[in-house]
Amino acid sequence: MIALQRAAGNRAVAGAVRQRAVTVQRHNSYEHALMADTPRKDIESVVSGLPGRAHAAEEERLRLQFFATDPAREKPQLQFPDVHWIKLDGSGLWVSAGEITALADILPNPP
Repeated sequence: MIALQRAAGNRAVAGAVRQRAVTVQRHNSYEHALMADTPRKDIESVVSGLPGRAHAAEEERLRLQFFATDPAREKPQLQFPDVHWIKLDGSGLWVSAGEITALADILPNPP
C-alpha cells in the first residue's frame, strides 16, 4: 500500500481503497504530534487508556504554559527532558519533533 501511495499519490490510493471497501484510519495532527513527542516507553499507556492520555494532555498544557509569555524562551529541554527539541535556524525558536511532524497535516504544501 505504501509503495502504491508513493508511486500513485494519496488520491489514487484512496480511490483504489474505496473500490475495495477497505477502511483506512488516518491520524489527526494532534495524534501525530503526540506520537512524536511521547517517549516510546510511554506510547502504550497513552493510546490504551484515559490515565495515559490525561498525563499527555497535562504535559502539553505545561509546554504551552512554558512558552505562553515568551515564545523564544530558552532551554525547554531542561523543563521537558523527554521531548526531542529542535531550535529553528531562522527564528531561533524551539519546536518539538511532534510539532514538526504535525506540520504535514496542517500545510497542504510544506515547501
